[in-house]
Amino acid sequence: EEQLLVVHDARAQAGLLALLGKSSAALAAADLLDEPAAALLAAEIAAREGDVAREAAALERLFSLGAADAAALALLVGLDRRRGRLEEASARAVDLIERFGPSEERVALLVEMAGGGAAAARVAPALRRLLDLGVVPGSLVERAIDVWEAAAHLAALPDDVRAARLRRCRARDQDDLWGEFLRAELP
Repeated sequence: EEQLLVVHDARAQAGLLALLGKSSAALAAADLLDEPAAALLAAEIAAREGDVAREAAALERLFSLGAADAAALALLVGLDRRRGRLEEASARAVDLIERFGPSEERVALLVEMAGGGAAAARVAPALRRLLDLGVVPGSLVERAIDVWEAAAHLAALPDDVRAARLRRCRARDQDDLWGEFLRAELP
């Protein structure tokens, strides 16, 4: 607390207050600053405190300042999930990958968000592209194919449903899967 007396940078003071466990004072200090770093700090403090409304306001402020990067968009996906807005979370997860490129964490986030069928019309083509590019981590390939097929089914994309089933057959190369696929495809 003595450090607060000698620090004259408002952003640093807000950070120190957060580290000292004085979340309300830290949030109040961060809210006074009109800069991206302060908005991100406020969002992270609010998330840690479980204050969804304040976290949303801070993230929206970050976006309004034009400083939203991949980390901020990922935070917004998480916020949408906690608010039960799975359609928005899934759509934002697709946006995250389209704007900032695929990474293991981003692909995992998309697969997790879309697992219940949310935003199926956007998710199915996005997962197909990621699988075609070979950027889905090995540990997520089977789950990504499952989510792709389910999303394609929900979005009424029969070509994608067929392609997902074929990819699953090729990935697993098991006789029973091939038999199932051929029975469904051949009249």
